[in-house]
Amino acid sequence: MTVRALAEEGLYRRAFELIHAFGSEGVSKELMVRIAGRLTDDAGDSEDEELTGFAMQIVRDGISEERILKYLVRYFKGSLDDMRLLRREAAAFYVDTWLLDDRILMRLVSSGQDIPESTEILKSYVRRGGRRQLIRSFLRMKARKLCTEETETDPFLVTMYMEAEEEGDDTDLAMKLVLLRALSSKDILNAYESEIAEKLMEECASEDIFLPFMKKLPHKITARWRISDKTFITVKAEEKDNVTIRYHFLKNGISGPVKSESLKHVYGGLFVRGFTLLYGEVLYYNAVIRHDGTETVQDEEHISSDSEWERGTDGFRRLNRMLKAQEEGESEKLTEELKDYMRSRLVAETLFPAGSF
Repeated sequence: MTVRALAEEGLYRRAFELIHAFGSEGVSKELMVRIAGRLTDDAGDSEDEELTGFAMQIVRDGISEERILKYLVRYFKGSLDDMRLLRREAAAFYVDTWLLDDRILMRLVSSGQDIPESTEILKSYVRRGGRRQLIRSFLRMKARKLCTEETETDPFLVTMYMEAEEEGDDTDLAMKLVLLRALSSKDILNAYESEIAEKLMEECASEDIFLPFMKKLPHKITARWRISDKTFITVKAEEKDNVTIRYHFLKNGISGPVKSESLKHVYGGLFVRGFTLLYGEVLYYNAVIRHDGTETVQDEEHISSDSEWERGTDGFRRLNRMLKAQEEGESEKLTEELKDYMRSRLVAETLFPAGSF
């Protein structure tokens, strides 16, 4: 009997066995969907691996049917690309993808891979009460990716990192850095966010970790480390590489001596060093990367003091404004800055006289 004849007689298992033995040539896609749909109905709580492969091939061929999708969501454990395709098809039919989401997230965590829709998958998984340990493991893996990317972190992930920090979970450095960077991008921090940011900043400072984005945090959080005074050099390399810079300062056309200094590896191949530069100073440098015994010297670059000093009242910022006013011959502005500086110093000495601490 032919596949169609068997199906017409209700002998779906026999029809499937015939397809499995001799192939599906000459069998319409509609008939294969009908056979697979009926067999998935009969599968109950046990998987038929041959049926799983047959059903997934139907989905790959561009035909989807709710019963097949529900079965595959429950049992399919194939390639990540196939699971992504299955999830898209299942979502289009409003099939609950919780079990599939769990397997996709596990695959991402175990492989260290990431996919564009991973955050959306996590959102769905969390809403349906996902496993806490898997959620935390995924957040750690995701943070390691985000830590080395200059992209905005999804607000949902920021909330999850905030919750992890608040609950005192074993958050690693990448999670802390991603959360602190996200907080630094906000125009205004509420009291709770400020508390978290200050805690994270103290933890980073204890490890001598200072990064460019920290300059965006409120000055009251970073003032003790004078981060706003610094201009940063960042170099990306492999984590195990040794990175140094050869540099010299240029001021008023006069070049200083060439120096060499190692850069601190912060995370994920990011090497950083901050410099305090006065107005008019330019630092020229070449990054030198040593990888597996090979030395690579990058093209020369330069940095100069940014415009942060144009506002603010601390001594370094005032000093830079005075240097600029002096260079540009703005005597009135220079005098005013000097008066402001002296007034501030007098107030400080009055409130905190020598020996009061």
